Formats: sequence, structure tokens, C-alpha cells
Amino acid sequence: KFYPLKKLYKWCIIGFLPFVFFLLIVSASRSAILSVLMVFAFFLFKNNSIKSSTKILLIIFSFSIFLFIANNENSAIDFLVEKNSRQLETGEEGRIITTRAMLKAFENNPVYWFTGVGMFNYSEMKSNGGTLSSYHNSYWEILFGSGIFVFIAFLNFILIKPLKAFWKRVSDYSLLFFPLMLIPFFEGDLTAGQFLFFPWFTVMIILNLKELHFYSKNNN
Repeated sequence: KFYPLKKLYKWCIIGFLPFVFFLLIVSASRSAILSVLMVFAFFLFKNNSIKSSTKILLIIFSFSIFLFIANNENSAIDFLVEKNSRQLETGEEGRIITTRAMLKAFENNPVYWFTGVGMFNYSEMKSNGGTLSSYHNSYWEILFGSGIFVFIAFLNFILIKPLKAFWKRVSDYSLLFFPLMLIPFFEGDLTAGQFLFFPWFTVMIILNLKELHFYSKNNN
């Protein structure tokens, strides 16, 4: 849209998309698939520069790839469905067990809702039946580690304000917000050693800048 490409490059990108979708589904990564679905839905329904016929073709194309993979026996889709169903029915999903363990700890010690148990302190989780080494959820790290007030402030900084800025100022240029918002719900990315820490916080800091709003208003 903003950087005109030669037709050859456009067709190369379009031809590469089936492999991207195929590898995405075969990876069976729930966070990656959900991120792409959110980006795809937003792209289709908010972008008015694309013709309705093109949007319909994109939906048919994506659905065709999905059916192609789903019709294969023991496909990645079968694996995902079976895995999620089994985990929900038996309660064996580690993140669910961990969440229940921490809610039990908070129920036994209501003061934790205000103080938390301490950042990166997993002793309460383990003593209440948690099976993971950590929460594997950046949002839970803040809620369980620092309490409800810090959690609300964190959401305001990392989610609410960036979402408003993204929707009003940035969505026409980039859709990176969605994976950066969603993936930390499945991973712990609050320390600099984690792969998503720097891109996540860098983008959210930029979306919180007053200069971004000022610049955007002056260019509208």
C-alpha cells in the first residue's frame, strides 16, 4: 500500500503465501495461529482499500488450505483438536493447573490480591499443586507476582493505551500489535533474556508516546 512493488514481486509474495499458511498450521502453535487469525480478521474487516471480491477470494483461499490439511489423516489440526479437548476434559493443561494453584493460594491468603507473592516467586504455585516451572504467561507473572493494582497499571500501559493508539494511528501501517499482545499470554517474556521482551516492550513504549499522537494529528 505504501511501498509500490513491481508485479513480479507481488506475485512472488502471493505465491509464497500458501507455504506460509501451510507451515503455520503444521507448526500446531496455538499462539501463532491465533495471532494470524486476529491479524487476518482485522485486515479484512477494517481495511477498506481492498475490494470485497478480493476479500472473498482471500477467505476462500485460506479455507481451502485449512480443508486440505484437515482432510489428511493425523494432520496438525487433528493433533490440535485432540490435544485441546484432552487437556480441557482431564485438566492436564499445565497453564490451567498453574492458574488454579495460584487462585487457591490467593483464596487462602486474600492479601496476595493486593501485594502479590513476589515477582518470579513460584513457591506458592508449587506448594498448591502447580506442575510448571513458571506461569508461562506474562500477564499472570504481573497479577500473581505484584497484585491487582500493579496488574491494572500494567494492562493500561501494555494493552489499553497501545490498543487505542494502534486503532487510531497505526493500524493502517502495521499489524504487529496483535502477535505482540497475544504471544505473551502463552509465554513468559518479562525478562530481557526472552526472545519477545525487546520487541514487545519497544513497540508498546512507542505506542504510549505522546509524540506519536501529536505527530499523527498533525498529519491527518
